[in-house]
Amino acid sequence: MLGSLLMRLLADLVLDSAAIMRRSFDSEVSQYFRERKFRSTPPQPPQGR
Repeated sequence: MLGSLLMRLLADLVLDSAAIMRRSFDSEVSQYFRERKFRSTPPQPPQGR
């Protein structure tokens, strides 16, 4: 009985941690693509003669 309770608590902790990591990763990816979308194109080198 006690072992079952501890296993359930451990499973909850692992699942909560995974959910937090996924939200963090999703926000990082979203931020990267937002910045990439609005980033201007790199400057072109001047055309030589």
